[in-house]
Amino acid sequence: MEALLSVVNHSNNSVNQMRNVMFLPYENIYRTNIYKEFCKNDRKVVLFENSQYKLEITDHLLSQKHRDILDIIFATAKLKPMTGERAYVDFTINSILSELGLHDSGENRQTVERYLEELKRVNIKLTIKDGLFKDYIIFNLCDKAAHSEKLNKYVLIFNDTYLAMFQ
Repeated sequence: MEALLSVVNHSNNSVNQMRNVMFLPYENIYRTNIYKEFCKNDRKVVLFENSQYKLEITDHLLSQKHRDILDIIFATAKLKPMTGERAYVDFTINSILSELGLHDSGENRQTVERYLEELKRVNIKLTIKDGLFKDYIIFNLCDKAAHSEKLNKYVLIFNDTYLAMFQ
């Protein structure tokens, strides 16, 4: 777990990670053909498939903004270990808004909070093809998301399967 935390804490460019295929390279995904297919297929779409892997997203598509926010979180907040293989990070919305070059307005805060909720809701199904066998795992990026108004902090507890993608 320590080696994994070290990798994640020193990694801030999701483009170089396997996870990059989960995020569509668009600011506005709602006008894309992928979004239309996603809606037509009961909110499920295959984003990547080759002879070894198949990656499906359900419940919500992730855009460039989702990736930007995750990159900011990984670059500015330290990932902290929990029991097992999970880890969490705490941060403020102000830190994200500042890195995005946005003013601390109610609308901007609500937008970032919406992106954080979408990061929590998305389901990823990764199928590993091995000859005749097709094993798969379904997971979320975050197991839990929480906010403390008193402390003015947000907490994301990352799924161990998602963190393993950094190895």
